Amino acid sequence: FTVRVLDPSDVPVEGAEIRVGRRRPVLTDAAGEAVLVDIPWSSGVLVRAEGYEASPVPTPAPDVSQATVRLAYATTPQPLRVRVVDQEGQPVSATIRAEPVDGGEGIEGPADSIVLPQEGQYQVEISAPGFGAQIREVHVDASGRLPTSFEVVLRPEAGDTTLSSRLLDPEDQPVVGARLLIDGLPAGTTADGGLFGVSGLASGAHELEIQHPEYTTRIFDALKPDSLEAALVLQRSPGSVRITVRGPDDQIVPDAVARFLGPRRLPPMPLGERGQRIQVLGPGSWILLVSSEAYGIQERVLEVPEDSWELIEVAVVLQNEEAGQAMLNVQVIDPSGRPVDGARIELDGLYLGETSTGGTLALSGLEPGPRVLSVSAEWMRPVEPQSFTLSQGAQDRVFQLEWEAGLVDVIARSPEGLVADAVVRFLGPTVMDPVPLDGGHSLVSLEPGAWTALVTSERLGAQQRELVVEPDARRLHRVEFLLVPDEGGVAGLSVEVTDPEGAPVEGARVILDGLQVGSTSNAGTLQLSGLTVGDRTVEIEADALSPAVAVVHLREGEQQLLQQLEWGPGAVRIRAVHEGDPVPDAVIRFLGPKRTSPRPVDEQGLVTSSLEPGPWVLLATSEAVGVGEQTIEIPEAPGLTEIEVALISSRVGLANLTIEVKDRNGHLIEDVELLFDGDLVRDEDGVVVLDDLPMGAVQIEVRAEHHQPRALELVLDEAVVVRPIVLEWVPIPLSLQTLRADGTPIAATIQLDGPADVEAVRTGSGGAGAVQVPPGLWTITATAGELATTVQQRVRSGQEALEVSLVLTETSARVTGQVVALSGRVQFDFDEATLRPDSAPVLEAVAQAIRSRPGIIRVEIQGHTDNIGSKPVNQKLSELRAGAVLDALVQLGIAPERLVARGYGTQRPLTSNDTQEGRATNRRVEFEILEQVPELEP
Repeated sequence: FTVRVLDPSDVPVEGAEIRVGRRRPVLTDAAGEAVLVDIPWSSGVLVRAEGYEASPVPTPAPDVSQATVRLAYATTPQPLRVRVVDQEGQPVSATIRAEPVDGGEGIEGPADSIVLPQEGQYQVEISAPGFGAQIREVHVDASGRLPTSFEVVLRPEAGDTTLSSRLLDPEDQPVVGARLLIDGLPAGTTADGGLFGVSGLASGAHELEIQHPEYTTRIFDALKPDSLEAALVLQRSPGSVRITVRGPDDQIVPDAVARFLGPRRLPPMPLGERGQRIQVLGPGSWILLVSSEAYGIQERVLEVPEDSWELIEVAVVLQNEEAGQAMLNVQVIDPSGRPVDGARIELDGLYLGETSTGGTLALSGLEPGPRVLSVSAEWMRPVEPQSFTLSQGAQDRVFQLEWEAGLVDVIARSPEGLVADAVVRFLGPTVMDPVPLDGGHSLVSLEPGAWTALVTSERLGAQQRELVVEPDARRLHRVEFLLVPDEGGVAGLSVEVTDPEGAPVEGARVILDGLQVGSTSNAGTLQLSGLTVGDRTVEIEADALSPAVAVVHLREGEQQLLQQLEWGPGAVRIRAVHEGDPVPDAVIRFLGPKRTSPRPVDEQGLVTSSLEPGPWVLLATSEAVGVGEQTIEIPEAPGLTEIEVALISSRVGLANLTIEVKDRNGHLIEDVELLFDGDLVRDEDGVVVLDDLPMGAVQIEVRAEHHQPRALELVLDEAVVVRPIVLEWVPIPLSLQTLRADGTPIAATIQLDGPADVEAVRTGSGGAGAVQVPPGLWTITATAGELATTVQQRVRSGQEALEVSLVLTETSARVTGQVVALSGRVQFDFDEATLRPDSAPVLEAVAQAIRSRPGIIRVEIQGHTDNIGSKPVNQKLSELRAGAVLDALVQLGIAPERLVARGYGTQRPLTSNDTQEGRATNRRVEFEILEQVPELEP
């Protein structure tokens, strides 16, 4: 008999005890399940778990073999977790008054004695004689979780002014853990409700600064109580990604782990009991892997552009693992070849989640056989499901979705982020009501014709664009406004950008005196107003085109700048033809040095794109015609490369098979051999095209030098079949030897950081160890107590076994619990944030310590000062020094996504500042580990 134990949110409860009479209790597993045998139901069956009320298992009917028990949270009084200090970081004996927001009796007492007796929201006042009082809001839920800990930094009472507001994220949720600085001095952090109130301030205007590692810093100058809004919305940091993972029936997957691979390889990140995480990523192309022992793996591609202010959402729904040998890659694009974000994917009727900014979803471990794939997206026209046969190995399916007619994507942002108060008005063939840009972004449907879009913001003024909506347009019109404060001038500038053939350039970036002011609409225009007169420098950039610079002398009134751009490096125009005629339904795939989305051609069979210089293979596919392949070399010099790809049609009842042979990084492998039903085929560029093949199952084997061969069965059931086949490198053996400085062996733990995940190696007392790795550049770190070393080793394909000796010496940094402890000091120039040369060995040791622990997810770099000088100056100096250390660690190879810098000024002294020795001790940099996975520690 199976008992499944869930919490009130239907999350499985692991480790719950199921007691049957006086038998030894049975514990539930990670899925919340336990199996009971020969149950004497008359003895009673009871479920217990820490933090929950005990619950009986009812006696089932004779034909029932399982039961689900939902536990209620135990009601436990929760202690208030608050740290109260003064501006010098010394503890303050404060009085706490906690009042239930919904009414009821309040609680008052010293900070360390307050216990919140019941579920609910509490407004908490913190006060002490001689200091201005502060307010926070604390939430106690029924789950038994402790309320969020927070800090209050009291300041001497200087008047009767109070600053109070609530910090919210763009989804109107409270921001927890935000750091508050008033007039450059810390005031503490926010708690669960995001509410803060600081009293006892001097009369007049004040500066409020809000810091949080997941949000951009906001500074409010010349702030008075009557000018502070009741709620302040923070802008997320650029590159913020929210992952949400669910299992079958929308259940949380407690063992789900996320992994980001891209410009840097980040540590695995457990998603925990909420099944959700927000991670800030740097610009670039990233692969997200979400895995679960119970439900397998899904993959997404994320494209994070520069200044990506919008929250990138990733919805993953894991289904029961099939444990098969097939992999399915789904790619969704629009008519312009842009990846479709938020496309809903279903396989055989099971919902798998949505695509993200890369427009892809990949599944592994599938069973081969007939499958049905459905794709849909909001604001896009429906498409028919694809029925196909899934074969062994990887298989790509590309969906092209068309937008509903007349859609315009309006984005309003400033250099600091999205503009929350922006409103767009459209002037054109019909009358349109103003549209608020909720969070700085909105999709609007327009009738065909010429339109003027005017975006206004009370704080940042207005801009307008001209655009044209074609009848039954199936492409999305993008209009981006980059609002900057009005200069207060009397000049206007209208910019019109065309390509070398005179066609309007959509999306050209316009930069005025070094500041980007927006991009052109599909009419190729951008209008600016309120500019100051004089000579102004205008720079214009656009994909596939060379940048241009013009100096414009602005006078009162509007002036026009007409700028024709020349073709830039990598510009390429492809024409897909069959027997000389265009193939309007062709999709071009680009196989070369960089990941590039497929691009549909237009009605003339043409598409223009921009590619990295180097060799490329162009693969054109058409459901109506067939397939074509062309190899090209993109030069580094500017200019348009024009190429024609001729598609070959299959005879009725036969198939065209194209095989792309790639390595693990997605690069084509040259000089491959393919055994096709026993026949040998050779190819130089890694793309093999076989025409007029009979339908049905075929056996193939792919071989390439320095790669492991792969054999699999493919099923040809369509006229055009494209299959990517990934070959793994032949691993290179590394013989590792760990030694002391005197040459004697020492047992050590070795971490290898490189192009693939490799488990840690532990050498024995003889100092010997061995591992196999794929080719690439490897950073190898060995640690043994207070000894450590790091070396870099280049491993090349085809090499024989390599011997690597690692000589360990004393290190000035090591991981101890939740900190990276230093035996040396990080030194700066006097009263500056410039690192001294003698700090280099210490920071190298810190980087080495972080590399030695792949389970470390995030480290806070803390800057501290003594009390000499003004507190605001010390606060700013501590922030700048922490930032300088972060930059140095990034230069040493630590991913910036794993680091956060924060200055604490004089708040956290280790000893008295009354002596020179004490002040020297308090001037320091510390490293606190905010998040790590203990299971991954060596």
